[in-house]
Formats: sequence, C-alpha cells, structure tokens
Amino acid sequence: ENMINFWRQRNAPDAVKFSTAGKAAAVQLATAARAGDETAAASALRELTATCKQCHEAHREKIGDASYRIK
Repeated sequence: ENMINFWRQRNAPDAVKFSTAGKAAAVQLATAARAGDETAAASALRELTATCKQCHEAHREKIGDASYRIK
C-alpha cells in the first residue's frame, strides 16, 4: 500500500499499476503460505517477483556496483 501511494504522489501511473499488482500477489502469497499450499504460494511468488522486476527496470537506475536510485 505504501508503494501505491509513493508512486501516486510522483504521478507514475505505470508504477501504481505495478504496485497494485504486487500488492495483490503478496496477499495471494501470504494466503497460500498460511494455508500450506505450496503450489499456490510458488505461483504467487513468481507473479510478485515479475511485477517487482518490471517496476524496477522502469523506475530504477544503477549507481555504482550495488546501489540504485529511483529515476
């Protein structure tokens, strides 16, 4: 939820979309984990990491060997 608001304040609709999808995947992951459903948890984790990756590629830039900043 924090990321959704963060990107709304920066008028980045694609990042809001990524954050909303990431939040939904995180909820699915938590639900599956609590239920002990490894298959559903693995699927939700893949969705979550894919969503994070898309946003990171669009809105992050590398500075130095291991540091990043928001574009």
